[in-house]
Amino acid sequence: MASSFRSHLTALVVSIAALAPVDAARAQTAASVAIVIDSAVLDIGPLPHAIAPDAANASLAAVGVREPLPFFAQRLGHVVSLRFGEDAHWLSLDAVANLWESSSGAGDGVANFVEAGPGVGSPDDTGSRTTRLQSVPTVPLGANALLRLVGRRVCAVVYRDALAHDEAAQSADLSGPTLGVIAFTVTGLDNGGAALLVTIEDTGSACAPAAVAGAP
Repeated sequence: MASSFRSHLTALVVSIAALAPVDAARAQTAASVAIVIDSAVLDIGPLPHAIAPDAANASLAAVGVREPLPFFAQRLGHVVSLRFGEDAHWLSLDAVANLWESSSGAGDGVANFVEAGPGVGSPDDTGSRTTRLQSVPTVPLGANALLRLVGRRVCAVVYRDALAHDEAAQSADLSGPTLGVIAFTVTGLDNGGAALLVTIEDTGSACAPAAVAGAP
């Protein structure tokens, strides 16, 4: 399985013409779904990997990094294939609206996280960047959940290290270093259902505070 992933993802950019069209109007008008993924979803590394470390902000990785990953920022409109399952983790941000609000009742919890607000990426009053990033309510996204996102626009915060979801607590520790953000519209499955096809979108639009929502 690992070798088939590697050979498939080396040719990460595929022909848009070979794919069913995505409802662009729906993708642009609906709120973006905000999720977190880890770097195993991507194919980062020296050749023959598809994405060079410097094109994935590897040298910038730190808590609160929200810079667009250059590989994706330079390929807007391209269709790429992303891994899921096994060691590639996708997590929905469930029930975080109150947990991450910039102020009580603001209702901007998810947007505040995407923007790396105080205590969720940038220093809070205590100087900590991670006060509110431990034991975060999350839900793993498998094939069925990801297929429900077909046609939806997604803003993903990319973590450098593996994301571990605690099944018993239904939560994850999101206090680790991040590589930045990517945005895409989900098209469907590829590679016999072992990878997700997405069309790269502009993070400036898809990850804007007014655009992002929480759980899909």
